[in-house]
Amino acid sequence: MATNNFTTTTNAVDLPKIWAPELNTAIQFDIVLAALFDTRYEDTMKVGNVLSLPSRRNLTAATKSAATDAALESNATEVAQNFTISLQQVAAFAIDDIVEIQSKYDLRSTYTESAAYALARAMDVSCASSTTGVGIGAAPQGSGATVTTAVGTLGVELTDDDLINAWKQLANAACPISDRYFPVAPATYAGFLKIDKFVNQLYNGDDTGMAVHQAKVGNLYNAEVYVSQLTVGTAPSSTTSMFHKSHWLLIRQRTPTVHMEYRAVSVGWAVVIDQIYLTVERLEADEAAAAVTNSTNWSVSMKSVK
Repeated sequence: MATNNFTTTTNAVDLPKIWAPELNTAIQFDIVLAALFDTRYEDTMKVGNVLSLPSRRNLTAATKSAATDAALESNATEVAQNFTISLQQVAAFAIDDIVEIQSKYDLRSTYTESAAYALARAMDVSCASSTTGVGIGAAPQGSGATVTTAVGTLGVELTDDDLINAWKQLANAACPISDRYFPVAPATYAGFLKIDKFVNQLYNGDDTGMAVHQAKVGNLYNAEVYVSQLTVGTAPSSTTSMFHKSHWLLIRQRTPTVHMEYRAVSVGWAVVIDQIYLTVERLEADEAAAAVTNSTNWSVSMKSVK
């Protein structure tokens, strides 16, 4: 039996630790929701902090009798929605020169990429939070009223009847067919794949046999379906909305912008990335003649699983 062998213990100082050529970077969720919001007012809001959007009512059709003047429309006070942009978010870090010199990795670059993701994620979370619990006939966000209109049940997969119900509500409100979106949690999406009509080629138009393999549902009752890990809720519950693009506004006054400063007293670089934006609900002006009110008409609250 060998007793004087050189071993990994006796020669531990000769065994180098080898660092991998790449970093094991953190998982990053899909950034989905911001792209579904309406950004039409971004050019308008290059300056200022409040966007005012006046509403215009429908007038009343009246019968005119012979030899009488036409009835004039009531001069009720018109209303406007005011949207205040005040949210500024930052992601910042500082790296000493000695760390950058001695590290084999490009730390400033990798942390800058991580900061950019942090801000993109924060914006998607804000978008998701904006759409939570708002449904047709509901009071606007921030009013303090309780939202009671919703489709589906928390913790339960959506059914075909639920989806038809949501479509019907949007159709009753004259919501345009185009640009309807429905972001869902992965578990909600998985539930759709159990419904044959959404994966069968006879319904989704796919004749390549790839619909199930790619977990693609595509378009459900005129609404484009997107999967997001950032929908609001804790498993098994998820809340989102089926909505028209114009109903939710995203106004970015500053897209993520990198600011760098060399700090002589710290002997290192400080990096700050910031963004300024607003995510908010744009209420539709109600259809009824002479109505001077705005309501949630083109968004349906959807309760399901996560």
